[in-house]
Amino acid sequence: MSKTRIGCKGNGKSHTGNTILGQEVFRVTRKGGTETSSLCSSSHEVDGVSRKVTVVDTPGVSQEMTESEFEELVRAVKMVPEGFDAICLVWDYDNSEKNEDKEVQVFQSLHRLFGDGLYEHLVLLVTHAQQEEITEFIEGLPEAMK
Repeated sequence: MSKTRIGCKGNGKSHTGNTILGQEVFRVTRKGGTETSSLCSSSHEVDGVSRKVTVVDTPGVSQEMTESEFEELVRAVKMVPEGFDAICLVWDYDNSEKNEDKEVQVFQSLHRLFGDGLYEHLVLLVTHAQQEEITEFIEGLPEAMK
C-alpha cells in the first residue's frame, strides 16, 4: 500500500506519516513543523502484517504553490511507479480560514497532476479538529473542491 501526504507547512503531514507507520520515521520539530525540505519515503510492515506500507513525505507548500513545489509533487509520484493507493490532502482545521486559498491551490495542482483519477484516491485528512467540527468544516469547503 502506498500513500503520500500533501499540504501546507505545519499541517501535520510528517506526524500523520509516523502515525500510519506506527513509528517515528519522519522527524517532527517541537514547534509542530518538520525538517522535511525534500521528498522522503519509508516502507515498513505495519502491525505485523506482511503487507508493506510505503509513505512518501512531501515538503510543505508555501504561500502560493510555486512551480518548483509542483515539480516536487511530480517527483513524489515518480517515487512510487506502481501508483498511490491514497493521496492525503492534509488540512489544518485551526488554520483553515487563513490557508484556504493555499489549500484550494494545492487541490487544483493535484487535479492538474492526476486528472479525474484523483477522486478515486483522494483523502481529505483534517488535523487539529474535534469530531463535532468536521461536518461543518466539510459543508464549508470552497466550491472549487466540491
